[in-house]
Amino acid sequence: MVLYEAPTTIEHEPIMKVLITGAGGFIGSHLVDFFLSEKHQVCAIVKPGAPTNNLNQVYDARTGKAKMDSLDVKFLDVRDATGMRDAIESFRPDGIFHMAAQSYVKPSWEDPVTTMDVNVNGTINVFEPVKALELDTRVIVACSSAEYGTITKDDIPIKESLPLQPLHPYGISKVAQDLLARQYHLNFGINTIRLRFFNQTGIRKVGDACADFATKIAKIAVGKADPVINVGNLETARDIQDIRDCISACWKAFQGAKAGEVYNCCTGRSSHIREVLELLIDLAGIDVKVNERSKGKLRFQDELTILGDGTKLREATGYSPRHDIHETLEDMLEYWKEYHASGEPSGYSKSYYIQP
Repeated sequence: MVLYEAPTTIEHEPIMKVLITGAGGFIGSHLVDFFLSEKHQVCAIVKPGAPTNNLNQVYDARTGKAKMDSLDVKFLDVRDATGMRDAIESFRPDGIFHMAAQSYVKPSWEDPVTTMDVNVNGTINVFEPVKALELDTRVIVACSSAEYGTITKDDIPIKESLPLQPLHPYGISKVAQDLLARQYHLNFGINTIRLRFFNQTGIRKVGDACADFATKIAKIAVGKADPVINVGNLETARDIQDIRDCISACWKAFQGAKAGEVYNCCTGRSSHIREVLELLIDLAGIDVKVNERSKGKLRFQDELTILGDGTKLREATGYSPRHDIHETLEDMLEYWKEYHASGEPSGYSKSYYIQP
């Protein structure tokens, strides 16, 4: 696994001030690393009580201090309107990457109120200070392919113009977030870009099929689990994007996308979930018993195929994915093997952008 990869940038890009919500999460933490590696100033908004191991290269949880002068870590819930206003007013960012969310389908059924509160009100709390302070800030909003919901074979690959018909509270909350961002642009002139993320995965990822498979297979490979894996529905296909490509897409959208527009953030390539599992087992070189459609692993609603059309973002920014699924899964398997072999320390993490 390559731990440092020089991102695609404009060499003369001036130093910016970038505020990232959800900075302790998967995409957010990689964005923090990316912008710090490019010498920008970063204000990282992390939910109080949330783990910070994804930020280990840049933040010392024991001392509560950043390891770089260009990083300010604030423990703040995006639902805290006053706190968000204070953070934005004091930092006055050139760019905001709003990644904070309740981003899982199952919890959205169990607690739809919290899902709506975080995803909708949290988004309002990002935009209201920008509006009130009349800041010239570009805001990138993390939307979701879950907004499309009900799709047919004729809809594949999915374009941004497809009607939004979400199948669960999470998808509905992301539609609301998406349209709020559009409204703030149309009515108040805020410089917003909406990125409808499909499936992103890579090192640090938890909670998706690739990560669940990789961590369990890695644990088996290092002798810390029996060679049995319980899985859900393997007869689905997803557009799976490497996190490095996702970060590149975010940056290119920030640089060149049109304000007020929405763009799919995807690869345009379909990966069958059964093949993902088989590839990981093959890469690990082990024999594993697979129990399909296991209790607790099936979703209440699950789209059969999700495949995006990334033409709009490519034509606007020049973005194209560079990493294939084989490379991504190799990295993830190595990451989780090292994690489990090291005794599963809460402080374990690696970065593509920040060298140890």
